[in-house]
Amino acid sequence: MYRSRTSRSVYSFREHLKKVLKWPVYEQIFKETVLKHNA
Repeated sequence: MYRSRTSRSVYSFREHLKKVLKWPVYEQIFKETVLKHNA
């Protein structure tokens, strides 16, 4: 198991976005981010 403060803060940031943004907006941003990292 590998845990870092970075991954935890990123997770918290995603949770924060889900609460603040409407779900479709969050989903679109998240998918774009994943595509950029996998490209």
